Amino acid sequence: MNDVLILGEIVDGSLDLRTLELLGAGKKLAGDLNTGLSLVILGDEVSGPAEQALTYGPDRVYGVEHPLLKGFNADLWLASLEQACRKINPKIFLMSHSFTGMELGPRLGFLLNTSLTTDCIDLSIDPEDGLLLRTKPVSGGNAISVFKCPGEPQLVTVRGKAFEPAKPGEGKGEIVGMAPEIDKSMIKVESIEVVKEDVVSLDKADVVVSGGAGLGDEDGFEMLQELSTALSKSFGSVMIGCSRMAVDKGW
Repeated sequence: MNDVLILGEIVDGSLDLRTLELLGAGKKLAGDLNTGLSLVILGDEVSGPAEQALTYGPDRVYGVEHPLLKGFNADLWLASLEQACRKINPKIFLMSHSFTGMELGPRLGFLLNTSLTTDCIDLSIDPEDGLLLRTKPVSGGNAISVFKCPGEPQLVTVRGKAFEPAKPGEGKGEIVGMAPEIDKSMIKVESIEVVKEDVVSLDKADVVVSGGAGLGDEDGFEMLQELSTALSKSFGSVMIGCSRMAVDKGW
């Protein structure tokens, strides 16, 4: 169909914020290409998130349902996503630069014989040839480069907070059901336990208190902990971040 396709991620039964950001980015790209915008959701029961997704303006929401897709398993999700992509035939495929996107993106690119650009912070269409321009940090974040790659689907993962999330409205799209051909024999790696940490990820924190080499040593981060505790009384969720050098030194 040559649509702009987005991989939707579900958190606690609803679309993740990063998916809404991709819908915001995808809507502009689809408009520039004068093509459709679609979303694909995987799971054992996706009717609720699919209905929610329609309110954000996609032309189609593909619901890929199977009992084995309950919870994330890279092997089964990869097989299901490959089958969906071959049926949908998107021109551009956007994923979040999340655990799911980083796990599936490179492997999907290999299976579809296409390139992948990861951790993009901006996307646009080259008016001369209609190819996707992918802007991302390189050289440890010290420079910004723009990439343009042949082949379809044009596959990218997008950094969180890079785009404004789509706004809800009156959805006029359709939901298309898909049943992947998967079975337990495809599972090579199985999750034994999922441990939920009592922390907020940095991209969802209200305040991030960050330190680097200037703190001198790991004791300096104790001051940051005290500061974050004090700030949390007024600003909600406060998390501690650090520079690459602090990580390399093991602080």
